[in-house]
This record gives sequence, structure tokens and C-alpha cells, in this order.
Amino acid sequence: MWHGARPGRMPDPIQPPGATVIEETFLRLQHSEGLVAGMASRLLAAYIGAGQVNPANEDEMIEKALSLAIRLARLADRTIESDDENSGS
Repeated sequence: MWHGARPGRMPDPIQPPGATVIEETFLRLQHSEGLVAGMASRLLAAYIGAGQVNPANEDEMIEKALSLAIRLARLADRTIESDDENSGS
């Protein structure tokens, strides 16, 4: 059930009793940054699924996932030549 629509935005869902409202954050990532963030989120999900993430190490595991995603992206950039790189464009 939805209520309280504001112009130009999706309406806010009704919050269940005791729910915490999280402040909205808007990001403008470059395409490659978005890809790396997506990789990091999948890595973090794998760590969570493997039971490696808990409240005490959550920040550390987020940084670990992002660091690994960046390493993978850099390795891919060095290893894989795109059509743009080959054509001199």
C-alpha cells in the first residue's frame, strides 16, 4: 500500500511499526564505477552467503569486496582489448 506521493517521485511505502527510515542518498557514478560497484555487491553477497560477514566485520568485508572488485576490473582492463582500443578511436 502506498501513500504520500510527492511530485516527481515514487510515493513512500507505509512504514511498519518500529521501522527505521533511512536517509535517501543519490549517487552519480560513471559507467565503469557502476560496474565495479555491481561486482563488489555480488562479492559481498557471496561472502554473506558463505557466513563470513557479521556485524563486527561488516565494514571490513565491504572494503574487501570493493578492493577485490577493483583488482578484477584492473586485471580485465590490462588483459582484455576492446574494439575501441584496437581501432584507435
